[in-house]
Amino acid sequence: MINLYLFNNRNRGALYGVGSYIRELVASLRGSGIRIHVVYLFGEKAQIERWEEGEVSYLSFPEPVAEDWNSLEVRQRAAYLRNIAYLLRRSIRDTEKLVFHLNSYRDEALVRELKAAFRCRVVTAAHFSDWSSVIYDNPERLRAILRKECTQPLDDLIRESFGEEQAFYAATDRVIGLSDYMRALLCEDYGLLPDRVAVIPNGMADVADTDRDPVLIREKWQLRPEERIILFVGRLDSIKGVRFLIRAFRKVSRQYPDSRLWIVGDGDYKDCFEEANPIFSRVTFTGFLDRASLLELYRVADVGVVPSLFEPFGYVPVEMMMHGLPVVATATSGLDEVVDDSCGLKVPLAVSADRVEIDADRLAEKILFLLRNPEEARRLGRNGRGRFVERYSSEVFGRNMSAFYESLFAEENPTEEAMEKEKHIDLSVIVPIYNTEAYLPVCLDSLLGIDGPCVEIVLVDDGSTDGSGKIADAYALEDSRIRVIHQANGGASVARNTGLEVARGEYILFVDSDDWVLGDALASLFRTGVESQADVVMGEIRFCDQEGNPGALFNPVKGMRPKVLLGREGFVGLMRDGSYLPTPVRFVCRRDFLRMIGVRFEEGIMHEDELWTPIVLCQAERLAITCTEFYRYRQDDSSVMHTTKWSRRLRSLFRVVDGLAQFADRWSFDGEERELKSWWYANLFRLYHWAFAYLAEVRDSSIEVPACHLDRFWRNCGEMIPEAAIRCREYYQKAENHLKEYTDWRMSDSVIAMTYWSKTNKRILLIFNTVDERIYVSHLGGLPSGWVVTTDRKYIGRADWVVFHLPSLSDTLEYDLAKPEGQRWASWYAESEQDDPLFNDTEIMDLFDISIRFTTFGECIEKIVNLDV
Repeated sequence: MINLYLFNNRNRGALYGVGSYIRELVASLRGSGIRIHVVYLFGEKAQIERWEEGEVSYLSFPEPVAEDWNSLEVRQRAAYLRNIAYLLRRSIRDTEKLVFHLNSYRDEALVRELKAAFRCRVVTAAHFSDWSSVIYDNPERLRAILRKECTQPLDDLIRESFGEEQAFYAATDRVIGLSDYMRALLCEDYGLLPDRVAVIPNGMADVADTDRDPVLIREKWQLRPEERIILFVGRLDSIKGVRFLIRAFRKVSRQYPDSRLWIVGDGDYKDCFEEANPIFSRVTFTGFLDRASLLELYRVADVGVVPSLFEPFGYVPVEMMMHGLPVVATATSGLDEVVDDSCGLKVPLAVSADRVEIDADRLAEKILFLLRNPEEARRLGRNGRGRFVERYSSEVFGRNMSAFYESLFAEENPTEEAMEKEKHIDLSVIVPIYNTEAYLPVCLDSLLGIDGPCVEIVLVDDGSTDGSGKIADAYALEDSRIRVIHQANGGASVARNTGLEVARGEYILFVDSDDWVLGDALASLFRTGVESQADVVMGEIRFCDQEGNPGALFNPVKGMRPKVLLGREGFVGLMRDGSYLPTPVRFVCRRDFLRMIGVRFEEGIMHEDELWTPIVLCQAERLAITCTEFYRYRQDDSSVMHTTKWSRRLRSLFRVVDGLAQFADRWSFDGEERELKSWWYANLFRLYHWAFAYLAEVRDSSIEVPACHLDRFWRNCGEMIPEAAIRCREYYQKAENHLKEYTDWRMSDSVIAMTYWSKTNKRILLIFNTVDERIYVSHLGGLPSGWVVTTDRKYIGRADWVVFHLPSLSDTLEYDLAKPEGQRWASWYAESEQDDPLFNDTEIMDLFDISIRFTTFGECIEKIVNLDV
């Protein structure tokens, strides 16, 4: 027996679309043999509640009561959902054919937690999307926004919410599209495979009361016999198009003075009130009505209007058809399929590049046509009633959903054809793409040249702003092995995780979009994995310059011969020999192995490879180490002005170290684990040395430096094997020296004094990069009294002037150079430095308000002060 858990949130949506969906789904499945449980999240009561209603059980989890609780904040919501999965694991006893049916795209974290806790299927229905509430039914504008071709204020939020939806759908096992329109959108724009999307229209119980006398109902609602009722039902949101309906009703009421517009629903009344002025006496706003009252209004209405600007499905038109009400609707999205020409009249949307509207005059004409032609209106109403019984009744809905849930487990006993199809993909190559149009064709051509294994190529366009996305689409049109997913920019980790969710190959390889592979060598690497039954196969990488000319191998294997061994043994050997290279592009990994260990790329940080690689390697039962050179790594040294803040690099490295330290707590220094933990700590010391080396350059006193782990690891050096302990001491000493240099700078006068001077009205001059600190300090006393000088980049946003020593810029600068409005920049260099190639870079030189040549630092400062005056 299937155990079905339906999820809903205790919020406004429970009163409208999602709440109706669950209510009707529960009713349609009664007697189907499916055991139904309804789970409410963010409940209003302070405790967990359980109750039964017939054969259906209900469970409500309370919303956190913390003052800073925000259900939309990603980390807080993920922690809440993790606890939900934990509580469900303790309460669910019968796990046979377990299905979790989620209904909010913000619950990707819950999908992961449920899959980790249970052997289950997780499905969802695509009820709504945040982007549609802003741009409505305008897919072309959506695609332009995802390609960053638009610059509207809300575009970043749209890309972010789209990416969240996409990740959620990718994480589930199946997605229900409520219409063919939604199915096409999910496949073409969200990147879902067609066989993962089922089209199942909603349905509802037939509650039309044809025996009830409409005359008596009119008397109850104090409606005169001659009054013609135009009915709208739904939320008062802009996406529902109510303001266009009121505008159209102005024209209707002029020709039919006895007509009345009834607007049933709650929400934002402001725009509606403005449109209804001055015909308030003919427009009735009821607010939210109980179901019994609503059914009475359906019974006495003359015309139902659904003027939505976007509608994946639409319960309201189905209810109207159930009651035999003729419908006027917009020809949009899924609504266009629900209301066909046999049962209603439709008005096309007026779609332009940046807006979606309804022609109020055309809408009024459709309503007037039905008022003038009562026989035609009755015919459409009868057809609508028949369409409801045939397509949208509870019985039809229940049969479709029962079959859908059963199909989730048909894969447990697959046919030979299905098994063959599942085995078809040998290797999935995942390519995150971001602004690499110059190099992408080379990468894709190399992948298409792989001969031997059956390959799928998953291209994840991570919000590229150049032509990369179009290049990817063009290649996909030419070769069926390529599939493209377009998503909002989230970084390499997000893109790789997206690819992992949809990949179908037996093995996985990650390739950066500006690199390329050697097809025959990669095929050989894949065969090695299959023949040795390896979880991970390692090959060799060769550096190439920007033009693609090959250079040296990148950390090649030295003291180890090709072999198959435990992953942790391989990690130790690579660390010991200096051949360790923490990048996923070096490894071909078995997909089931990655899923089993549940590893994902940490999102929101840099250097995520440093966290992912050792955790994967040390959990592999079989690591195949080869000397096969299969990958070409392109180095791009042409850019000086990078766009990554030092501070973000540092904070990312500290997060990586914390993650690796927590992972290492599972091991001790006893027995066989001593060598592994010793070299694991050596890797941590390497990362600390790397991070602290930035401190001398970063010059930002706001950065917190967590040195506690460094001390903790140092205390453990006595327990390590000697070879690893020596490596650790070397890294420790270097890290300590860097930390001391940073601490000395942080305690210097130019930093400490700024705590006071920053609160005054003095003008701030920031020395961004230095040659010799002593030279700078010796000139600070000569400034006018209205000035203060600092080397603390904490004040980069507040400084009046920022001074760069241009020749050392290429060695020290890696910063976000978004120039604040009103801030002025100066560059300077000495006569001996005049041949520096940086001076010929017009893109860089245009950033500066003044460039001072052939001078000393003191003269530079004097000129800046005089210029400012």
